[in-house]
Amino acid sequence: MTLPDLTTSSETELMKELDGQFRERSGLTERRHYSIFYSRIPSSPLMILGINPGGNPTTWTMPMGADEFCSAWQHDYVDERYEIQAVMQPLLRKVLGVNDAILRRIPKTNMVFRRSQGVSKFKEQQSGMTMDAALQEAAPTLEKIVRRVSPKAIIFEGLEALSMFNRTFGTGDLGSSLVDPVTTPNGRHRALIYSVHELRTSILPEPILACALAHPSKYARRVEFRTAETDMTTRLAPIGAILREMGPPTRK
Repeated sequence: MTLPDLTTSSETELMKELDGQFRERSGLTERRHYSIFYSRIPSSPLMILGINPGGNPTTWTMPMGADEFCSAWQHDYVDERYEIQAVMQPLLRKVLGVNDAILRRIPKTNMVFRRSQGVSKFKEQQSGMTMDAALQEAAPTLEKIVRRVSPKAIIFEGLEALSMFNRTFGTGDLGSSLVDPVTTPNGRHRALIYSVHELRTSILPEPILACALAHPSKYARRVEFRTAETDMTTRLAPIGAILREMGPPTRK
């Protein structure tokens, strides 16, 4: 099945409008405090959701000449170089059987738009705001993005990202994973590496397939991470086929 290509020039105008709405709602005026877009937001069978942008809002700066709204189909996982990108770019190419040109079609954003150097420093670096408050602040904008993309599946970067999504948009408990627990040593207790759920939401008409990875920047080098990669290669094969049929976007 081929999804309709909704990526016209009006998409970047929508992105600017969503950015403006978030600025008005949050009171933030400088990009060092937040980021929303890491790609375009076309209709796609798959999207990627992380927890929140990284970096210290006191010192973070936008690269010179950066295109905030990806007008030439820029995508962080193709064009930039940083820790989680170094994991996700090859993972997506392998799991989906796509090249970088097609990868640009896969929207990427976060559950929370405010920036911090990790979840543990969020409250300190965002003037006392809690992550839950920031989640509710981002939710109206994120809902519009998810509705526009209308994904069949979402890859969550971090198990907490899935939990945040379900708390915000889910209509029930997550329930048991569709795969046996994949865990790895992590001090006194083993850490969950990967889970898969069928997720019903209040914002999409059909259930979605939710694939949640333990945070890739921390766990990607573990042997157990390969189990997740193998399962996603099989489970997301229909998604990869749709993306390959759609082909690369037309870069305008």
